[in-house]
Amino acid sequence: MIRTNLTIAAAILREEIKQMIPETNTGSLLTIPENHQPCLIEDKDGNKNYFGDLLATRCLQLLRAMGVGGKDWEYRVAHFPNNTKISNDRKKAYLVPLSKYFILIPGGLLSEGTYTYITHDMTISKGGTFILFVPE
Repeated sequence: MIRTNLTIAAAILREEIKQMIPETNTGSLLTIPENHQPCLIEDKDGNKNYFGDLLATRCLQLLRAMGVGGKDWEYRVAHFPNNTKISNDRKKAYLVPLSKYFILIPGGLLSEGTYTYITHDMTISKGGTFILFVPE
């Protein structure tokens, strides 16, 4: 797995996104108006997917700041409390970890401030919070 460092602009956006997600919010001074808080969908296994207008804007800005993907790419912000397998049907995705100790199987530890390009199915380690960018 090739790890790429985020640019300074991308790292700042990542940090803003991280503060929007309860599992990764470190209590910074970033204040998000209630009408811009991310919405949450949680499945029966406790997997959480976040969405919302401000979150979408920041994720698309992050994608541009990373200099990858394109206008036809979409995002997913999620938190998995247990090891969870993700299918990568399109065989191309960019993954940006939001949690501190993020392990991708196969691949290993993906540290904060980095991202990776993925061409295979993967398992996200328990407690993993991330942004996944894929083409539509």
